[in-house]
Order: sequence, then structure tokens, then C-alpha cells
Amino acid sequence: MQQRKQHRPQKTARQHVPLDVLAPQPLPMSADEMHARGWDAVDVVFVTGDAYVDHPSFAMAVLGRVLESQGYRVAILSQPDWKSCDAWRTFGRPRLFFAVSAGNMDSMINHYTANRKVRNDDAYSPDGKIGLRPDRATLAYCQRAREAYKGVPVIAGGVEASLRRFAHYDYWSDKVRRPIIFDAKADLIVFGMGERTIAEIARRLAAGQTARAPQPARRRLSIGCQRGTSQRRGHRTAELRGGRARQAGLRRDDPHHAPRDEPVQRPPAGATVRPRGDRSESAGAAAVRARDGPRLRRARSRGVRIRPTATPEYPPTTW
Repeated sequence: MQQRKQHRPQKTARQHVPLDVLAPQPLPMSADEMHARGWDAVDVVFVTGDAYVDHPSFAMAVLGRVLESQGYRVAILSQPDWKSCDAWRTFGRPRLFFAVSAGNMDSMINHYTANRKVRNDDAYSPDGKIGLRPDRATLAYCQRAREAYKGVPVIAGGVEASLRRFAHYDYWSDKVRRPIIFDAKADLIVFGMGERTIAEIARRLAAGQTARAPQPARRRLSIGCQRGTSQRRGHRTAELRGGRARQAGLRRDDPHHAPRDEPVQRPPAGATVRPRGDRSESAGAAAVRARDGPRLRRARSRGVRIRPTATPEYPPTTW
């Protein structure tokens, strides 16, 4: 019996492609690199407290590539000198916004140990050199961006801004600090994973929307009403999730603390308004107690445990 010969494909020589063809060109970090691409200005400037490494483990590299893939001109300002705003003017006035981050770590943790001792090296700086970023880098970077070009939106993000976006206990100063957006003077805080959020921010700003806090009459003209962002509104910070705003820790049915971007619910005509802090028994609860109270007391005296009947639906009595 003859054995069938197995067909083996002929080996072909591998085509070696030069590495510089496969790897994309790094994002510009200086004015000369920007002009080498034929650009006279950029759309977005990323300001980071880390050294620029074009690798997915660094957020600025990932977000910069996401915006670049959508046609935006992106530049990286890595570990700038925060003692003046000259470094923020390297690429000229950005067309859309400044994107600010302290880096992959909180700047205070990057600088100090748990015993408040200064660290000997910086894991995210060239050769581990220390002193290339300030304490509370998000605050310093946002303020310098404001100083360099007034009117340009400043979007803060990263670990430092995300974890400090609401009132928090600060270990280094041993006190409770207010949300970072009040001290950083940023227009918006992007928390969590920011790929989709920053792409949506760029799209809305390019379409002519504003970075200010939305008012009822111009809510559709603001970039603040989107998921994954936190924005300053008056003396409170509103977190925006799921496409709608909610005041942190406040009830949506409370007319005294209603968010500014939503209409205040007024009591119906003829309703009795209960004063704030009134904990008296509502009409529905009083009706249930009057109906089930005697029956429960008789059953309890006989040692029988029964459940009260279902509470009927009553009109809302929050007013």
C-alpha cells in the first residue's frame, strides 16, 4: 500500500522590515520637531510630570496616540520647568486645550516616603533624577497653563487628579483638603480611564462647545455634561456620570440643593411645604400606624409574630 505524500508548502525567505518603518514617529516634544512635521501649531498639548516614553504603560502616550489617530495634532510637554510659564509657550497657543497630569504616580508619593522622608530617586525620570517635578504637580501645571494662555481650556487628569477630585484627607499636611479642581483652577477633571472621554472632549471643543459650567439655557453648548468628568459649579463639585449630573451627597428631590443644570422641582399648588430638617411623621406613615397598630398590639400580647400589611401607595410627601 502506497503512502500518500504530505504536501508541504515551500519555505519562503522572511522579509525583514526596518524597525523605523514599523514604529510610528514619536509625538513632538519641541518646536523644532513640530515644524519638522510641517505644523505651525498644535491642537492639544499634554503636560506630564513623567519622562515621555512612547509605551502603553504611560497614559500620556496612549491618550496622545488616540487623539493622533483621529486627526488631531498633539504635542508632549514632559517635565517642564514649573518656575515660569515659558515652557508652556513652546508650541504656541493650542487650538483646543491643555491636558495636564502629574504622571503615573501621585507627586507627593513620588517625592516622599510614608515617614515623610525625601526619596533618593524618581522611578519615572531619566536616570532616576529627583527634583524634575514639583509637589502637587497638578496644581502647579494647571496654574502655569492658565498664566501662559488665558482662555485656553485646562483639562486635568491622571491618578493625582482622579483621587483628589472630591474632599479628601491629605496625609502630608494632616488635614482635609477641598477638591483639587478648586485649587488647580482647571476647567474639568477627567477621572478613570480617559481614552473615550478625552476623544469626546476634543470633538466637542472642535465643534465650538465651551468648557464652562453648563447653565440651563446653554447646557448643550458645554463639554461638562458627559461621563467620567467632574466640574466646578459654584461652591460645590458636580460629578457627571451616565450623561447626567448629580450633586455628590445631595438628593435630587430637594429643592434647596437642586443641581444648576436641572429644573428645580416646585411643590404642587395647595401642598403644605415641610420646613427643612422637619423629621415629623408624614401623613402616609401616620395612616399605616393607625391602621395596623391595634392589630399588632393584640398579636404581640398573645405572643404571635405577624407582619404588617403592605404599605399602600401614597403621594410623595417630601415637600
